[in-house]
Amino acid sequence: MVPINILLSPEVTTFIQKNKNASVAELMLKMPSFAIDAKWVAAQIEGLQKATNKLPLWAATTNIIYPIRLSMEQCSSERTGQYKASLIQGNCVVDLTGGFGVDSFYLSKSFKKAFYIEQQEDLAQIAEHNFHVLNQSTISVLTGNSDEVLKSITDPIDWIYLDPARRKETQKVFKLSDCEPNIAALQDFYFGISTNILVKTSPMLDIAEALRQLKSVKEIHIVSVDNECKEVLYVLDKNFSGEAEYVCVHDYKKVLHSFSFKTSFENSFKADLSMPLTYLYEPNPSILKAGGFNSIADAYKLSKLHASSHLYTSETHIKDFPGRIFKIKTRAGYSKKEIQACVPTGKANIQTRNFPDSVETIRKKTGLKDGGNIFIFATTLKDSSKTLLVCEKYSEV
Repeated sequence: MVPINILLSPEVTTFIQKNKNASVAELMLKMPSFAIDAKWVAAQIEGLQKATNKLPLWAATTNIIYPIRLSMEQCSSERTGQYKASLIQGNCVVDLTGGFGVDSFYLSKSFKKAFYIEQQEDLAQIAEHNFHVLNQSTISVLTGNSDEVLKSITDPIDWIYLDPARRKETQKVFKLSDCEPNIAALQDFYFGISTNILVKTSPMLDIAEALRQLKSVKEIHIVSVDNECKEVLYVLDKNFSGEAEYVCVHDYKKVLHSFSFKTSFENSFKADLSMPLTYLYEPNPSILKAGGFNSIADAYKLSKLHASSHLYTSETHIKDFPGRIFKIKTRAGYSKKEIQACVPTGKANIQTRNFPDSVETIRKKTGLKDGGNIFIFATTLKDSSKTLLVCEKYSEV
């Protein structure tokens, strides 16, 4: 059982607030004696620190309880939770992998009734407490094996949501069949209960591999937040049999930017190639993850520097491009003397796109330090030449 009453006692809450910005590792060495395991107190401080940016509503709400385990690392952020809630709605939703409860909380706002299911009783107890504190009363908390609990729900279910967890955390690349619940094996069972399924996966999962394992995928939403790809969502409709649409979503500074395409067009259209012109364009992480390399060139009438470089160029500025835009100052050869002449400050932000050497190797060879206002893209051009494009940032979406 979670010692909620003790964690909310004046003695403990005062200590937590006093040390909310302290190093948890250092606190553990000099933690006062409380009536509970010190790990619970440390978890509250660590959870509050992580929630400040990831879950500001939780961080700003009094009496929230945080778990000891990895749930805070693995849970959705507030912004990605809100995005998921914007995709689906209806009378009843079931979250098969409740965890800390962020997705259940936001999904419940789009439904009249929501069921949160979690195998770990401690997590379920924490989530139920937090739902009450956050005044979200439409969520029913259930514990046990998700498949068995799902069978016991008598309400008609509009949507099933799940965020399968990897069984082997050491794997760098994984399949849906490596996860629990095993959606690849259970999707027919789920479709027997609901015609709609929403699946969340890590960006580490290969999308093509997921599509080989999933049926009736209607949409694939690749979600990035502030230039970092966070998750991939698969919208499954039992009655859908067409081509899935890729929706690349970038939440940049709390403003959503979206770009959509289909694989059939992506594979049939070939972008024009060009040597570097005045402006350089780098698509946001969602587009790069989705592989919409030719589609983005067509949509914004841009040319690629090389078929495999995934950098784009134009003579005139193209507004509202979903990514970063740079103005090219000059091209430099791959030599210390030449690049240092172009960067007198000795500092630059270096990125590689279709280039044989790593950023670290380039820094050693050129002597450039990290930082400053100059951006260097080490890449390959249409004529197969290797070059360093010295740029300054023009805008970002």
